Amino acid sequence: MKLSYRSDIDGLRAFAVLSVFIYHLNNNWLGGGFIGVDIFFVISGFLITKIIYTDIINNQFSFKAFYQRRINRILPVFFFVMFVSFIVALFVLLPNDFRDFLYSLRNTFYIAQNIHFAKRTNGYFDNDVENMPLLHTWTLAVEEQFYILLPLFLIVLYKLHAREKTILFILVLIAFISFLLSQLSPYSAFLSKYNYYHLITRAGELLVGSIAGILSINKYSFSSKTSNILTFVGFVGIVLSVMLISQKYLYPSFLALIPTLSAALIIFFGSKESYVSKLLSFKPFVYIGKISYSMYLWHWVVIVFTKKYLFISEFSLALYMFVIVLTFALSLFSYKLIETPARQGERSFMASLVMFYLIPAAIFFSIYGINSKTRIFETKAILNFDKEKLTSYNLQRKYLNPNSNFCHGENIKDSCTFGDTLKQPKILMIGDSHGGHYSPYLDEAGKYYNFSAKILTLGGCFFINYDNKQSKDCIKRNEYIKSIISEYDTIVLAYSWNARIKNVDKEIIQAINKLAENHKVIIFGQVPMLKRAEYDKYLDYFLKDKEYGGELIDENKSNKIDELNRQLKALENDNITYFYPLDSVGSVYNGLIIYKDVDHLNEHSTRQWAKEILPKQREFWEKFSQE
Repeated sequence: MKLSYRSDIDGLRAFAVLSVFIYHLNNNWLGGGFIGVDIFFVISGFLITKIIYTDIINNQFSFKAFYQRRINRILPVFFFVMFVSFIVALFVLLPNDFRDFLYSLRNTFYIAQNIHFAKRTNGYFDNDVENMPLLHTWTLAVEEQFYILLPLFLIVLYKLHAREKTILFILVLIAFISFLLSQLSPYSAFLSKYNYYHLITRAGELLVGSIAGILSINKYSFSSKTSNILTFVGFVGIVLSVMLISQKYLYPSFLALIPTLSAALIIFFGSKESYVSKLLSFKPFVYIGKISYSMYLWHWVVIVFTKKYLFISEFSLALYMFVIVLTFALSLFSYKLIETPARQGERSFMASLVMFYLIPAAIFFSIYGINSKTRIFETKAILNFDKEKLTSYNLQRKYLNPNSNFCHGENIKDSCTFGDTLKQPKILMIGDSHGGHYSPYLDEAGKYYNFSAKILTLGGCFFINYDNKQSKDCIKRNEYIKSIISEYDTIVLAYSWNARIKNVDKEIIQAINKLAENHKVIIFGQVPMLKRAEYDKYLDYFLKDKEYGGELIDENKSNKIDELNRQLKALENDNITYFYPLDSVGSVYNGLIIYKDVDHLNEHSTRQWAKEILPKQREFWEKFSQE
């Protein structure tokens, strides 16, 4: 089935893509601009479901024809943008970042990049997302996963002779469950991790469009007044959503019903008499809507690579204009020369599959395999820098050396004892990834002052005042810690405190004081945070043997950490000691940066400065000596 063209839907696409673009340029300009993605989901759900369902009830549906349309529509321009991104990444990204880029690109061929980014981030609003040029492609994975399942689901219902009302009821029920799961996500570690990126919490938004699409097949007739009122309500709904909803709210959640139902109202009740439809049919809006897919693909990679190339975190006015103009130019180019010809060309399903998927996949997987073994495509590393520099670079980017055999993030082992391992451990260090990065230091301290310590650390896992909202691994780890904690005289707490708490409140104080009733408690202070752009610039200059003269420390974030450290130090008493292991060590030690990223230390430098600074900390550590 071919749908009749509606210019107002293209105008709605323009609203969606411009909202996302503005948000990504500067989220202070439009705090809810990310909601443009939800609008895209509704539009896609409406159009594609209407096509699928109409073909099914007319016994004309063909999986081959449907997926060929999807291949022709999505893949040619997608893989062109991915290819250009790959070329730019060769010259812009640092070696580790390039490997991460290749790994994320690999996942696009599996239509699984949404799962990949959910695993690699702490959500859409994580600071690390600005380091991921392909992050925005998660939406395509969600849509394609949905359209693999939807035809099968509708065909099964149709074969079971389900009436349209029954089908709609089932879709409404599934949509409600999807929204409910997103609303309940804070109470589940799995849902919390995947809430923003997963199909199960995003299906509801697509299904809002699907339901409107099926209902629209019946060709209801509405008065001009009804059309105007309901499309106006919808328009106000999406405008207020992008203006008032922000990352401070749980999203997606039932809150997502506001923009998605609003978009559905505009689509379902839109007509030639509707003032909103006329507004959205304004030619510039319509044209932006036509190039919106290309524009969506280009805008984020242009933003990320520009920041990466210039080592900046914010744009000047001139750079804003550069990014906007370049994005529009690339979008027009790919729409005219790639997207449109690929959609209009006459070819078989197999030809489309080979040209637009199998050949790009074969080329990329060859590149990925060769690079995994030789690193030959890491141009920045191989062509420009000598091996000694590259070796030192890799040492700086390594969190913990696998040969050190620390138990960080692994299953619990009886052998998680370090320092002077001939001694029975009386110290237990527990912590998250910031506990993990202190592990080499505590190991060196034990060897120097003749004591041993058991170290149990797990990324993102908080022991103090923990609850069942944490991951299963974290809960299991904490239950194990509770079962053995009585065996230790001293407990070391080492956390990314600012990631766990905003202030050292009564609950935290009570939890630490309770530990101190039966143990000596040592609280390790948190290290300062670096500026991401400056961190990348430092490593780039290091590889090029250029002198770096910038400022690495992020003062704003580090001031908040300093305040938390002061609050923790204020808890000191006979049984509680605050201790900052780095003492006078700076961000760079012996010519190497001590950070493996913006807020985690690397093992190589940690061990080096530990050996120098430990003799100066004799008064503190000798009390733990087990001579």
